[in-house]
Amino acid sequence: MRAADGGGGAMEGGVRDAIAADRATPPADGCAGLLYADVDGDGFGDPFVSAPSCEAPSAYVARPGDCDDARPSVHDGAFDACNGLDDDCDGAADDGGDCPCPVGYFGRKPYLFCGEGTTEWESARVACSEIESYRLVSIDAVDEATWIEAEVGDRDAARQWWIGLSDVDDEGSWVWTDGATASFTHWRAGEPSEWPTSDREDCCETAPDGWNDEDCVVRDPQPYVCESTALP
Repeated sequence: MRAADGGGGAMEGGVRDAIAADRATPPADGCAGLLYADVDGDGFGDPFVSAPSCEAPSAYVARPGDCDDARPSVHDGAFDACNGLDDDCDGAADDGGDCPCPVGYFGRKPYLFCGEGTTEWESARVACSEIESYRLVSIDAVDEATWIEAEVGDRDAARQWWIGLSDVDDEGSWVWTDGATASFTHWRAGEPSEWPTSDREDCCETAPDGWNDEDCVVRDPQPYVCESTALP
């Protein structure tokens, strides 16, 4: 599995560094130590917001380890659900084994590479949408496209993988599943081709050598790529 630069380790290190720095700070005279802001009331405080125990407001707690103090379900040691978020604050989203497909990371953002596959593009779209905060992948830059192409090549180079692009509604107008017009494409040479001179090839698939337009229903199951919408 390839991990693009800028992964979740930086976030994990930031939280841990903040905790270490706070613990190394001498407490104010007469104070036993530091307390941490706990806005969401989950019992874990924000390591970046602390105060001496004798001066801290009532909503401060002794235990740090909250990397998102607006979500009570997110803190050190929490169950890491498949939802695009780093629920357990270990620096990586969706690495707890709860997702139905293997996870890869482009920066901090998780993607699911679902190898079992389906013969229908629409079934792939629905399958991704049924996972919290996921959708059939939209690709908007060459570095993301080449990373995904390398990933699918590593995982199953012999098959094409469904992605979230189609011109089902308006022939020649390629849009993503969220309705956004494709501002970037990575077609193979000669594609999209609509071979053989028909309008049936309305869905997009990718492989290590780029994108191809294909019939939205094929004979053999094809794997597909989902992306998280919870992180930018």
